Amino acid sequence: MTQVAAWLNDRSPRMPGRGAAFDMHDELKRCLVDMIHDSHGTRGFDDWVANGEIPRSPGSEASSAEVLQAEGRDAFDADRLNKPVNEVFFTLTSPIPVRRMQSRQPSAYVSAHLQRARSAMQEQIPIVDAAAEEVAAWGSTEDEDFVTPWYTYVMRVLMLPLGALIFFFIYWRMYNYPRSGVWWQDACAWTFIVSEAACFLFGMTHWVWMWNLKFRKRITQAQLGLTDEDLPTIDFMIPCYSEPTEIVEMTLKACYDMDYPANKITIWVCDDGKSDDMKEMVELTSQAYRGKMTTRYVARIKTPGVPHHAKAGNLNNIILNEGSNGQLIIILDCDMLPEPCMARTVAPFFFTKPRRDINIEGGRRRAEFDNTVGLLQTPQAFYNLDSKDLLGQSYAFFYECQLSGWDGAGCTPCCGTGVTFNRHALEKVGGFSVGSITEDFKTSLNLCAHGYTCKYFLQRMTRGVSPKELNAFMVQRLRWAVGAIQIVRAGNPLFTKGLHLRARWLYFWSTVGIVYIIPVCAMGLIMYSTILAGAAISFGPTSFTQYLYIGGTSVGLMMVMQYLAGWRLCWRDYLRALQDNFTVFMTLIRAILIGFCGVEMGFAVTSKDVSFDLKANLYHAAPHMFVYLLSGCAMAKAVLEIIADQGVFKQFWTSGFKPDLLYFSILWTIFLWVMISGPPRMVIYGWRRARREARSAVKCTNSNVPALQELPTTPMNTFPPLSPELWAKAAPSATVAAEDYDSEAATTADAWALGSAAGQKEVRTDSSSDGSDRSNLGGIGAAAAALAAFH
Repeated sequence: MTQVAAWLNDRSPRMPGRGAAFDMHDELKRCLVDMIHDSHGTRGFDDWVANGEIPRSPGSEASSAEVLQAEGRDAFDADRLNKPVNEVFFTLTSPIPVRRMQSRQPSAYVSAHLQRARSAMQEQIPIVDAAAEEVAAWGSTEDEDFVTPWYTYVMRVLMLPLGALIFFFIYWRMYNYPRSGVWWQDACAWTFIVSEAACFLFGMTHWVWMWNLKFRKRITQAQLGLTDEDLPTIDFMIPCYSEPTEIVEMTLKACYDMDYPANKITIWVCDDGKSDDMKEMVELTSQAYRGKMTTRYVARIKTPGVPHHAKAGNLNNIILNEGSNGQLIIILDCDMLPEPCMARTVAPFFFTKPRRDINIEGGRRRAEFDNTVGLLQTPQAFYNLDSKDLLGQSYAFFYECQLSGWDGAGCTPCCGTGVTFNRHALEKVGGFSVGSITEDFKTSLNLCAHGYTCKYFLQRMTRGVSPKELNAFMVQRLRWAVGAIQIVRAGNPLFTKGLHLRARWLYFWSTVGIVYIIPVCAMGLIMYSTILAGAAISFGPTSFTQYLYIGGTSVGLMMVMQYLAGWRLCWRDYLRALQDNFTVFMTLIRAILIGFCGVEMGFAVTSKDVSFDLKANLYHAAPHMFVYLLSGCAMAKAVLEIIADQGVFKQFWTSGFKPDLLYFSILWTIFLWVMISGPPRMVIYGWRRARREARSAVKCTNSNVPALQELPTTPMNTFPPLSPELWAKAAPSATVAAEDYDSEAATTADAWALGSAAGQKEVRTDSSSDGSDRSNLGGIGAAAAALAAFH
């Protein structure tokens, strides 16, 4: 019973503002009665409380109203919970066949997800006012809306001399290399040098957002003089397709906890999978939160043979066809949990600041809704990432630095979730853009092209789940990359009418920038194949010392600028930003082939499952391991040649390589090894984690798990399994042989308690393959015994 109380305590509101804390004693009895009642075929406890009636006893001929009238009690009399087990208006011996929602035990993945989500919701995301922090650190406040940090001015000063140095280095490299006189060897050398120059030039494309790096100031409701009546109406839209209902339910309940006038919020569950379970979950959850906010479930009709445009079509159906009318539209992925303060935080950014000479109403200055604002993007947080984050899935550099630079240029892109749209602007551009599987990015491009301002505010308002395994991560990045190429093919941002120069540059290079991986791969292939073949291709500099002076200075200054741009980050986040394209280099090559060759790629939900598939993960890590093998063999041969050149031993093979070129190759190889280290390490860590989990599963047999572990689930109360830490602490309340127990003869609380021991080794093994719940009487016996302990 202590473990159940602790378990229920974890389900309490995560902060005082989310609602009053419940009474543990009454809540525990309420849940246990619900479990017993639901498991015997009648409607759930929350249903008949919400409807104001109590179901009759299966063994009684009297109706619920007659039972209440005979006892002279009201339907909502709280004393109904204080009766013994045999007086809870039903018996446990002869259940009646009443149709109800099929209860099912959540999968191990869903249970783990719910545990992490509940743990994350217990703590509020700390409020980080980046603009205020930069003001305290000598930031400039000359702009009304932004704060420009000091390191932005330093980067602006460095750009001119660094640009001149890079162009001089490229000129020096093209005219100072050992020519062999053989056309194909010189062609390979030129290919290497041009690829090297392309890498430097690509690094310079980031200077546009670095020049505009600044942080938007926070705007509050009080500063605008707005009351709750002045706040705009908001539609929360949760698109889903085939995700588990428990995950969507967590997001739905988090929306109900929003600190915002309830009459101004409508929650839309946009189910593209048309799931009956999803529909029933939404109905039951909305009944439990009746009177808080309006909730609507919509499953659009898809005509066979007609393109339905995946997520974009799903959202457009709600916005344009289903009667959605909120002034603001907040898009949330179904696994993204919004913060209670999200609505009040983002709404003021869609108002104009009141001026002293106008907007006077009732003796106070009043702001007006600004229809020139198209969207406001907020960064995302993930609560399932470990501290190492080997794949850089926190995207700290992108959210903390790069998007702030885009915002300074006035063209913030949409990232798909945690974004707030102005309905007026979205309807003017025809809703979400289609023709690309990254509809969010293309929609923000269209908004900017139509003259709307796209803003970004650096405060994490949503928390969700990122892909845990390498396989799912690579599939997600492939979809992003192909979507970017589809945008370019449909309409090059450089020639899109309505975009200003900075927006054209940023949108263009963010879509075609993945081709940067081609010269990187060309450099590595030429370098290592030349070393292994012993060819006399002279792709290196004529003087390695001069190369270090000029090229090393250029690379060093570019690293300094990158470090200044990421001044707010720790070294690990900075390193992950450098590793990003190298981590997914083979995925980017696949995306280039798919995108530019016109191969259609449909939308697929990113798998967030934590199960480890060694074969699938090795498939995506194999290119990185091949690079390690190829470069390792080449470097081993190069080191041996350097040692032989020192006279340590006599070289017994012929080679046209020079020592300076070998030093040059070793320098680039060290850099490359660091850049591609993420995926192989991810496979190793995933394999080790899978082995630990497998060993834990063997040790945690059913005899070690308490009967309370097997409490059945109900539509309104989906309980994940107890954590392994509680298994060793909890113990069954009764121990009796299974063969000595007859479940059909158990009618008292003591007999149910004895039945809990017999049920332990049946509940976990008697579940159907489709996930439906076939829990036997063991877990119910534990629930009844626990309930009887209160009296």
